[in-house]
Formats: sequence, C-alpha cells, structure tokens
Amino acid sequence: MTDTIKKYIRFAINDTVHTKDPGDVFEFASNNVFTLSELNVDEIVAVRVNGASHSTYTLDGNRLTVTGLTVGDIVEVVFTYTDYSDAELRDYFYNALFILSNRGYKTFVVDDEDETVIAPSPSVEDTYLIAALVALLMKPEIDTYKLSEVVSVKYTGAGSTASKEFKISQLIASANKSQGVWGWIDTSTMNGIADVETD
Repeated sequence: MTDTIKKYIRFAINDTVHTKDPGDVFEFASNNVFTLSELNVDEIVAVRVNGASHSTYTLDGNRLTVTGLTVGDIVEVVFTYTDYSDAELRDYFYNALFILSNRGYKTFVVDDEDETVIAPSPSVEDTYLIAALVALLMKPEIDTYKLSEVVSVKYTGAGSTASKEFKISQLIASANKSQGVWGWIDTSTMNGIADVETD
C-alpha cells in the first residue's frame, strides 16, 4: 500500500494523527516498561523524567522501555497516535483489491517484498477509488468520504441509507462509468446514488 493511498484512507475515515499531551504519566517502581494508553502509537514526541527531557528509551508497539531510571521517578510520555494501525488499513486495502478484481474493475498485484509496489501502477483515479472503497469497508455507515481537499464521494438519496454491498456496487459502477475521470461522472443515470465531487 502506497503512502498516498494510506493518506487518502486516513483522510476519508477522519483518522488524523492525535497528540496525547499532557502525556501518559507513570511512577517507576521496578519495571521500566510502560504500556501507553493508546494502541496505535505513531511517534514519541517527548519523554520527561521528573520534568526534565529524557532521551534513552525504545518503543515497541505501545510499550515504551525507558532506561536510566531511579525508583520513584515520574515519567511523562507525550506521543502521537492514530485510531487505526497501519496493519488494520493494510487488511482492508487487500480486501478492497480483491473486491475490485472480483468485480471486474482491475486486478492489482502487490509485490511480496515491497508492498508499496503495485502492478499495474494505480492511476490517480485508481488511488481515489481504492481509498474510497477501503473507507467504505471500514465505515459503511458514513455517507460522505472526503479523500483529499478536492475529491469526495457522497452517497445521496437512496444511496445514503443503502447497504454496504449496494454502496460498493455503486462506487465501482461510478468509477467504471467515469472511464477514469473522477469529477465528470453523470450520476443522473445512477439516480444520484454515488456522486464523486471535486471542490
């Protein structure tokens, strides 16, 4: 999965990077491994021991190992996190590629060694479609998916309350009908169910 697709997916499901500040606070007793309160830690912004910056630590998932502590030290950890892990996005991404192939849109193959290499290389339109499909799989109850500052997918009329399966069918049909030009889809022939808008 490319960084661009990942960015569009996170944008569509409103999974922006959050900052935990003030951070998680721990008192060191004997175990120098601390479990942070969020699962999908993106980055450690700061580790403070007794209010002073501390730089000897390692992160493994949401478990932080801090070295050089003395019993009674107060450790504060400021970090960024997302609601969904990259692994979760990756699972939905592969599911979306399977659906696109199964529905006859296109078959994309992801390199076994480097998952950012996809053949054939997705066009800009394909990238939007993949991101919209992943967002739909993750959050089918939402009727508008904003993929970037200029592209969004909105289900209107009967489409806004339709099943996930129906929305998937309409999304792929819209992409096929557009012949690769998002924003120029004539949705009047589709009863306004899947409308791709550009701002």
